[in-house]
Amino acid sequence: MTEPRPYREWRSDPSGRWRDAFHSFGHILLTHARDGAVQRIAPEHREAATRAATDALYNLMMILEGVVGPEVGAEHTLEFALVARVRERNNQSVVLEQFELAPDGEESVCMGFHFWTDGDFRV
Repeated sequence: MTEPRPYREWRSDPSGRWRDAFHSFGHILLTHARDGAVQRIAPEHREAATRAATDALYNLMMILEGVVGPEVGAEHTLEFALVARVRERNNQSVVLEQFELAPDGEESVCMGFHFWTDGDFRV
């Protein structure tokens, strides 16, 4: 597994910076949300639990990309957005950078999810 770049090492071009934020999200999604959810599962059930958690998270990515979503009427749509913000640690009111990861990111989080499940967080 490759670790995501620390903020001080993020690429300087806008697309690269977006990708670094994108992969930082993917890393925490899989290592904290998925792996954290299954770490207390009995070893003999852990593989099935990991598959189920991975599938649930992929379905969440489909919601964030607008592939599936709630019906809100014939004349309206409902969109959910995943936004990453870099803030100063000592002054949380200061937003240094902001990136929309989904649904209007540079790459679909559904596609990025495949990198993440392969352990690649630096593409």
